[in-house]
Amino acid sequence: MWNLLKNLINSKLFLYCVIGGLIYFYIQDTTKNRVIINRLENNQTAYAQQHSMQIQLTLSQFKKLEVKEDSIVKLIGLKPKQLQNIIVNNYHYKDTTIIEVPLDTTVSKDTLSFIVPLKCMIIKGEVINNEKVRLLDVELNDTLHTFIYKKHNKRFLFIKWGKYYDAITYSECMQKNINIEKNIKIIK
Repeated sequence: MWNLLKNLINSKLFLYCVIGGLIYFYIQDTTKNRVIINRLENNQTAYAQQHSMQIQLTLSQFKKLEVKEDSIVKLIGLKPKQLQNIIVNNYHYKDTTIIEVPLDTTVSKDTLSFIVPLKCMIIKGEVINNEKVRLLDVELNDTLHTFIYKKHNKRFLFIKWGKYYDAITYSECMQKNINIEKNIKIIK
């Protein structure tokens, strides 16, 4: 048994296997490092060009830097590793058209101004002579988060194929999903 083990260690085949294994691990390590270096270069270029390019984050960086989006992703029920892109839109709508609404109350000769803060809205107006309500300003503030994520439609054991993309839009104001898009085609 020992002679067989000594012959195996002294053989050229064993030496070739060890050298081949070392070369394989070296190539694996350099490809991982190349991917990390490319990602960091793209991030630096995006910062230099005023965020015109997309910044790429690892999963741990995403959880540390984008805490709010990470909590919304968990609330929606997605896995952070599925995410491909996040788009955040701050929506500010202001309508200043004057609308008069008749009011059924006792008649008085007063004009009363009011501001009604609702969930995401602020309504400004006035009550004229206790007969009419005049809406002067309606303002809506909302932040919409659109999450584009990757899904696989076919699985066999641990192998997944047939990927496609979906998108969910989440409203902070309503605190729910307002739009779900299926089978999005992404052109690069």
